[in-house]
Amino acid sequence: MANTSERIKENASRAAAILADIKETVRVGQDTEKYLYENLKCAVCFRLMIDADTADTDDLRKLCILSIRRQMSENEGVSDREIVRQIEKYDCHQTNLVAQKKVLLMLYIESALSIHLDDDEATEVFTVKDLADKAGKALRQKYAEGLPGD
Repeated sequence: MANTSERIKENASRAAAILADIKETVRVGQDTEKYLYENLKCAVCFRLMIDADTADTDDLRKLCILSIRRQMSENEGVSDREIVRQIEKYDCHQTNLVAQKKVLLMLYIESALSIHLDDDEATEVFTVKDLADKAGKALRQKYAEGLPGD
């Protein structure tokens, strides 16, 4: 079994490859709503290091919680009680670990797809479907305007 850093690199590489494929597919106009959703969900799951086959939700908050639980229980042998405490704990900015992980995921997706969702759009993203709709729209608009892909 690969060590944690190797798994992180492998999953990050797989997520990046899927996102690059999404960019190219949208660029050539071959994307569909189903394609964007399914592939973005796979990329999200790889990035969060959770199994897409067992992630039976597309709620980004719940996917982030699954990721945190898996990471803490595997890497640190932390009890369920402590995991819940860590998830529910707020920092000095009044954000919790789940919100931080979701924000970092969104920033990663934006960077990998070379798009930007403004704050109002980003606050409307609760599910992978929401993210796929907004990312697809931003990519199509970028390519329609002739903006560079990277």
